[in-house]
Amino acid sequence: MKNVLITKMRQLFFVLIVFSFQLVHAQDASVQNDETPSEADIAPAEIVGDESRGVQTDTINSETIIELEELENRQASSFVQLLDSIPNVSLVNGSMPQGAALNIRGLGSSAGVYGYDSKVNFVIDGVASGAEEIYRNSGLLSLEPELFRQVKVSRGPSGGFKYSSGAMGATVETYIKDATDFLTEGDTFSFRQKFSFETNGNSILTSSILALAPKEGLDILLFYGLRESGDRTNGAGEKINYSGFELPGYATKVNYNVNDQSKLTFSFSEITIPERNVPYNVYSLSTAFGLVDRDTIDKTGYVEYSLNPLTTDLVDFDTKLSFKSENIDIRNGYYDSLNGNQLTETLAFTFTNRSYFETEGLFSHLLQTTVEFKERERSSIGSDGLNRGSAPGGTDRSFAFILSDDVEMFKAFTFNPQLRYENQTITSKGNNFYSRWRDTVADGTNYNYSALIGGTGVKYKFSDVFSISGSLFYNENFPEIDQIGKSLIFLSEKGVTHEVAIAYDNSEVLDSGDNELKCRLSLFHTKIYDSKENHSSSTNTISTTKVYLKGLEFELSYLNPNFYLDFNTGIVRGTEVESGNSSFFNNAPPTKFQLTLGRYFIDRQLNLMVEKKHVMAQDRTNTTVTGGATSPSDPYTTMSISSIYKPTSFGFKGFEFRLSVENLADTEYRAYLTDRLATGRNFKLSIAKTF
Repeated sequence: MKNVLITKMRQLFFVLIVFSFQLVHAQDASVQNDETPSEADIAPAEIVGDESRGVQTDTINSETIIELEELENRQASSFVQLLDSIPNVSLVNGSMPQGAALNIRGLGSSAGVYGYDSKVNFVIDGVASGAEEIYRNSGLLSLEPELFRQVKVSRGPSGGFKYSSGAMGATVETYIKDATDFLTEGDTFSFRQKFSFETNGNSILTSSILALAPKEGLDILLFYGLRESGDRTNGAGEKINYSGFELPGYATKVNYNVNDQSKLTFSFSEITIPERNVPYNVYSLSTAFGLVDRDTIDKTGYVEYSLNPLTTDLVDFDTKLSFKSENIDIRNGYYDSLNGNQLTETLAFTFTNRSYFETEGLFSHLLQTTVEFKERERSSIGSDGLNRGSAPGGTDRSFAFILSDDVEMFKAFTFNPQLRYENQTITSKGNNFYSRWRDTVADGTNYNYSALIGGTGVKYKFSDVFSISGSLFYNENFPEIDQIGKSLIFLSEKGVTHEVAIAYDNSEVLDSGDNELKCRLSLFHTKIYDSKENHSSSTNTISTTKVYLKGLEFELSYLNPNFYLDFNTGIVRGTEVESGNSSFFNNAPPTKFQLTLGRYFIDRQLNLMVEKKHVMAQDRTNTTVTGGATSPSDPYTTMSISSIYKPTSFGFKGFEFRLSVENLADTEYRAYLTDRLATGRNFKLSIAKTF
């Protein structure tokens, strides 16, 4: 059945290419053949376009926001592909959803070993995620990209204090779509169906969204998606073994405006990746650990109540009760020690209030106060009823109090002090195991940590177009349940980050209101004390390592009546110092440049763009074994082209056609932090219709 569907999709793929060009020509001809054109008809076909991504020039921290339109246009095969275009964001495990992970500014994952180490926050609708380290199996970003309406990446620690104490690298915030994204004013019903096909791997996607507004103030979204792919091929035309996947998922989200002052929201989503006869190690093609059957299931749910009284500016609060379940069930491994139902469940309650007020008539404040209670329970039960030696079990209970004040003076000077106090207790449970890397720990053994962390950011606007900002923050990354039985359980990582940035934003750059230039240059330096990087897998000793990371990020966007342009680059340099000996920090990513050029046609119905990415060689590594994730990598350049067509006439109003070609030249390359060759040329076609 699937082969027949793939054949039909291929036929449709080429038919639509021809059809879209004919339709574009027909619409051009309809304008040219109008016997009584108006002034609007005489105007050029192209109009002022929008940059594909707006550079954030009005923020203290380095921030990139990807809105719904770009998320749709990217036609991502996996969630991590949505983020690969952001400066200093690198993918671990390539673009596959199985075990996918992120490296941001050199932090967030340990290539080839772990997918999560708490230095990068990942948050869905305000619900923090992250299934501990889970040796060679963490499934942090096994998510369906069609679910989301916005993704925000705050690089550095500034955006992370409201979620955790240890996010020195970055915070990734994602937001699930709302029914109102598909309903116009007065609508009570909307249905959106999308089909996609990719030639590389014969991948297919179907997603259905039902949006309802049965009464005023109530909207409901129901989502179902199914993505399937066979094994991909690389630029050399060789099959990438075990790269196929199946990704079903569903979600529901309900918003109810109780009255003009209060709102109730309920949301639940579940994503599943079933795998059969695949390597235990999801980061590598190696079968050294044997083959297993594995099911990765991610569930996120919450209920939230918001109140914003009209009579006072001092009360505007949200209270949220959330549940998160991240389950990796591994069976039939050649070694029984690999089998286990690895389950991480988190229950959290948060209360946040925002107060707006002024002091001395000079300062305006947005003071946010948050209280958080959280309990995380982790287990990895094997056939003997105990936790596996590679994934100990226990509970992690924490309390946090967070203060953040956005202060503005004279509309030119702003600063944002932040403080977070956190107390955490880890309790061992079910860990009477034997492991050559861990000591046996009795049930009920407690480990307690507390810290006061924070810092401040400052921004000064010199003029309407120029601003400069700087920040200084201190973090502590507490131990995790995964480190029970190791000496590392007694050690917190400490980090200090300095950052300075200059921004330019001018909508009249050529003395004309139809040109706009935005750009931002950020320089950062992070020092991590007592680092556990590269020590967690097989070491049971206290680390004395220091890690120094420095780099820059530059983002630019320009638009005028004829075209739009986006450019960004990221550079990171890392050094690791242990016992006085200095060496390269292996997880620092290579330098990356990315350029996008685009133009709108036919009254903005057609958007054509070209994207080019160049990644420089990475030889600043201590690994010399060829083929490893952190072994030296060669430079490479890839190009992609995209066409987005949204007709407004000829009975095709409401349709969306997207056609793109990734890795146009079928370049053969291996990205640093991945030990397999990347996917080769890939044609993508999607058709969506909103009824």
